[in-house]
Amino acid sequence: MDEHTHADRPTQPAGGFTPSAALDPSAFYSLYLGSLALPDEDHRTHASIVLLLGGRLGLRPGEIQHLHEGWIHWDRGELRIPDRDPCACRLCWQTARHAQRAGDGRRLNEIITETTWGSPGGGRTIPFAWSQRLTAALATICEEEYLDLSVEAMAQLITASAQLAQGLDGDEIDFRNLRATGASFFADAGFPAHRVASLLGEDLDTARAFTRQEGGDAREQLFRLFGASPEEAAPEGTYVLLTDPEPFDGEPFDPREYDADWRHSRADAVAGDPDPLRNPRPVTNPTETTLDPSALGERTQLDSDSDLVADDNTATTLGQWVHEQDRQRRDGAAANSAVATDAATATAAEGSTSDTGVDDAEILDPYERIDGEPIATVETTVACGTIADGQPVPCRVVLGPESLLIVHDESMVATEHKRIDLSTVVGQSIDYVPSQFETTFDSTVAVAFDEGEGREIAVLGLSGNERINFANEVFKLILSECPIFVTHPARRGGRVTNKEPATGRLTVDDRSLTITSLDDQTADFTIHLSDIMHMETDRQTIDGEERWSLSIRHLGSDGAVESEITARDDRQYKLLRQFAKREYRKRKSQLRELTLTDDQKEVLVALYTADSHIDISTIISQQADNLQTILTTLEEAGLVRTGTNGTELTGLGRVAVNNKVEDVNA
Repeated sequence: MDEHTHADRPTQPAGGFTPSAALDPSAFYSLYLGSLALPDEDHRTHASIVLLLGGRLGLRPGEIQHLHEGWIHWDRGELRIPDRDPCACRLCWQTARHAQRAGDGRRLNEIITETTWGSPGGGRTIPFAWSQRLTAALATICEEEYLDLSVEAMAQLITASAQLAQGLDGDEIDFRNLRATGASFFADAGFPAHRVASLLGEDLDTARAFTRQEGGDAREQLFRLFGASPEEAAPEGTYVLLTDPEPFDGEPFDPREYDADWRHSRADAVAGDPDPLRNPRPVTNPTETTLDPSALGERTQLDSDSDLVADDNTATTLGQWVHEQDRQRRDGAAANSAVATDAATATAAEGSTSDTGVDDAEILDPYERIDGEPIATVETTVACGTIADGQPVPCRVVLGPESLLIVHDESMVATEHKRIDLSTVVGQSIDYVPSQFETTFDSTVAVAFDEGEGREIAVLGLSGNERINFANEVFKLILSECPIFVTHPARRGGRVTNKEPATGRLTVDDRSLTITSLDDQTADFTIHLSDIMHMETDRQTIDGEERWSLSIRHLGSDGAVESEITARDDRQYKLLRQFAKREYRKRKSQLRELTLTDDQKEVLVALYTADSHIDISTIISQQADNLQTILTTLEEAGLVRTGTNGTELTGLGRVAVNNKVEDVNA
């Protein structure tokens, strides 16, 4: 038996894991250090999170996969796993199919709408604020919206971490060991069996196998043990991972930053967000067997920044469904679809700017409803709550400088139409398809807008480059000459510059962000989307007010720099974040799927290490035609570009060097 497992406990099977499988504190410490030795930055981040949440909070793999900020009460420092969190992601469809094969007589859609997602252990509350490292791990997940890992990928990270850990057998450590370690930790903390059972979401017999002494309430007990000084709470450093926030070498976050003040600040920020996220996992297509997968594209119906999240998979109209979602998100109340209809009727009766078209018989030409010259006009299928009762119908869509007009059936005396002021647009999502319309749309642009009566959505059936170009035009119109605060550079080469935020204006185009400074101390600059190396949201205090900011690490004229951008208007900030992150996520996804040859790696490393003015053919042993072929393939992949100074790496190329070529000199 491994000396690092709890050999003094009963070994009978209990809920799929046994006390003898639990790692003692020193073994878990070694396992965590093993995760920090992984060469890939993303792997280190994900492995450390999985180990902490599984081995200290006892979470199941599915719970880690579905965890998001909607589960976290930052002020109280509690993780509140819901009894059910409506979800129709790819994993949930797999679960539904397994249930059907196992004898569940319901249709797949019924299993999804009635069951997924739900934890096998049911709803429960787990305190975490007593450890800044646990707080940091949860905050890191929230930064990514959710942890996009399969169970197999988590298992591989656990194994890889164990193989790099001292004194552990990498092939013998799996998720059962982690959950057993979590159960053992709670038992060692002094909780009685019923509290361990509730913390783990397990039966009482399983918990009894781990408990040895009675204790008190979980939150107070853990704060008593670990809220005190590390020496008092954990003599001889038994639980140094939990008691000492000092960061380790290679750790993906600095636990010292995630103290009580940070939690309360985060709680205030979340409370101040008028549209808090529910479940950010992408909704996937449930009818893959009847659709050509190549026609679906990248089914990222949900852009989590735009809050286009389906809580209901029933056959309701789009308008009812959106209003029901909004009420559930804001009030937590039960849905009542009649309210949405009443609200729409009342809005029209009061002369709202929401144009239902009922009293506008004279409006037959959509161009008359557009301010200025139309920028784009398409004829396609549209689903909008105020047109045709929210059902998909053929429409003409006209984008103008300040508004979007949707017109249905111009042959009618009273033409149905909807005019959406761009000043009311709060989000966009490419390829978002409400579940009730999956057989109608293959690819879309969904526009979310709020005219004061709650969030509404118009889904436009667009495909290929047309949908990208249309979405970009909307972004460009809304973000043109956007007033901002900018700190540039906030960091250069990893060094903080201590520059103060300056006022400026931002404009976006298809491939870049252009910042014009209104301060003599900050020069104008452009961020090419292909040069973005990392991006995250942050908080900045400007003129005594705390604001959300977008921190972007990118290539500048003199190497890598970091710039912080904050829009004065929260709506424009959110749209800016959405625009920039869409391309960044796309490129990160491409990078994960990218396979490089040794010759390509050699060229990338040469470009990374050499001065841009050096002819790399002088330092690479390749024939000229072969070298040109390699450079062409790298340019097509977005990793290099050729400019006035010769061939150089893009930001994505630099990320590729860091993440993909660690074995180039092996």
